[in-house]
Amino acid sequence: MTIQHVDIADPFIHEPKGVNAAASKTVYVADGAGSGAWGKLPTQGMAGVSGDGSANQVLL
Repeated sequence: MTIQHVDIADPFIHEPKGVNAAASKTVYVADGAGSGAWGKLPTQGMAGVSGDGSANQVLL
């Protein structure tokens, strides 16, 4: 039987593989070739986000 990863239910849900190696306040940045690394969110990752924060908004 085939199941889509998105449809996996408890107790089989898990954190992303390699998350134990991630430093605090980092994200997984995919390289587009089936791999990637944990690191700071690159500036280009913010493309499309507008505003200057003057309205006491915080990007999470």
